[in-house]
Amino acid sequence: MLRFAVPALIAVAIFLADALTHLGGAVAVLYTAVVLLVANGSGRTRIIWTGAGCAALTLIAFLPGHLGEAWGSSHVRLTVSLAAISITTFLAVRTRSAEANFAAQARVLDLTHDTVIIHQGDRNSDTICYWNDGAAALYGYSRDEAIGARGQDLLHTELPIAREQIEAVIAAEGAWSGEIVRTRKDGTRLILSSRWSVRQQGRQGRRQIIETSADVTEQRLLDRRYQGIFNAAGFAIWEADWSLIRRAILTLKQEGVTDLEAYLLAHPSAVRQMVRDVAILDINAVAVRLFKADSREALIGHSLARSFTPATEAAFARALARVDAGEPHVELETLYQTLTGEPVEVLIRVTVPDNGGDWDRVLVTAVDLTERNRMQARLNETLAELSHASRISMLGELAASIAHEVNQPLAAVVTYGEAGRRWLSREPLD
Repeated sequence: MLRFAVPALIAVAIFLADALTHLGGAVAVLYTAVVLLVANGSGRTRIIWTGAGCAALTLIAFLPGHLGEAWGSSHVRLTVSLAAISITTFLAVRTRSAEANFAAQARVLDLTHDTVIIHQGDRNSDTICYWNDGAAALYGYSRDEAIGARGQDLLHTELPIAREQIEAVIAAEGAWSGEIVRTRKDGTRLILSSRWSVRQQGRQGRRQIIETSADVTEQRLLDRRYQGIFNAAGFAIWEADWSLIRRAILTLKQEGVTDLEAYLLAHPSAVRQMVRDVAILDINAVAVRLFKADSREALIGHSLARSFTPATEAAFARALARVDAGEPHVELETLYQTLTGEPVEVLIRVTVPDNGGDWDRVLVTAVDLTERNRMQARLNETLAELSHASRISMLGELAASIAHEVNQPLAAVVTYGEAGRRWLSREPLD
């Protein structure tokens, strides 16, 4: 209440001076000071009522001494005073409305988890003039510690490119976005996805950089771990965009196709078009060696259509049907060919992420079975040869056994025959 007591006392003093003097409304122009004092921290309604009250006091002080007078200089001074009070009230209301809007925007900015920082000046001054609650929570510096400080000295920002290049982009496009690295108050390094836009305060005003940043440190660490696992895996992995295939399948369903697998197997040209619609987003070194490509860049952004065989197309059609049916993982054994034309037998596993309804990030893993199948074929041949040799050996044993069994009675017959012959050829007894 003390805040409004001072303007009230001033208004009373101005009213008495205006009513008791013969200045003809000249003193009333001082009511503008009352309006400005009340406007500091008051709402629109209070400011309007203050302006109306000051105008009423001006008229009350003027009319008793000048009622019925012809138009003269006192009336001009009255008009000027009323105009001054009205204009001051209008400007105060507009300023207060702008401040209220700004305060509301500031409250909204404080509600966001992202950091919002406004830097004023060029790269040399870089003074922080706004610091929201998100910035205070992330960096560890309070608003009082941050405002007025130089941004580079406070946060030790590491930029992906030279500051001059960023300034050139901002000058040309009005904004720049990228990833930056900063240091918290406790020394922790943060990776931020940041966007800088420029705002000029009037034609001759100082330039401000409005910066919004989101902490992506944990996400980038997970990405690096994933990329490390992706590249270090001992089997082929590639990530592909199947979104065009998804749209084509939805179109087929709208056209009345109910058995997708049967349709695709009956229309290999449709399968080939879907294969060409695939775009590889990422691929590891093992997959590059599997297809005998020159580099990752030779495959990324392209499809594997050159490596497909009729067997691959049939397996791909079955995989699409199973994925479309809702299976999260599909495993199939099929035959690819390298970019040099050599056949490669692989076991593929297709995985669509839980949130991959558009099939825009499908993970495919492949295990090279060529050598294993070749060794299996050799093993099967060896086993067949061993089985054949075993049968021959068994036949020999059987023949030997038969010969043995036959030879025994034959030997006995021969023995008996020889004995009989000797008995017949002996000399008769006397």
